[in-house]
Amino acid sequence: MKASEYQFSIYEIRQLEKYARQPVGSCSRIKCIAISMIASGVCIDAISLRTGKNKYTIKNWLVQYMAEGLDSLNS
Repeated sequence: MKASEYQFSIYEIRQLEKYARQPVGSCSRIKCIAISMIASGVCIDAISLRTGKNKYTIKNWLVQYMAEGLDSLNS
């Protein structure tokens, strides 16, 4: 499945939003924020500008999330 075709469930969105509220400085926090923004329909280029992360890094996080789930973002 292509990343652009991934459909986020309500449960996934709520879990991402919960993890996005982790303490500032947490590596997984920024990943959850980025994936949550994708789930909300924000384009990766805009997320890249807002987070300061490369768009390919964000795409990799999404692919990782799709393959392995939320726990995979805790690195």
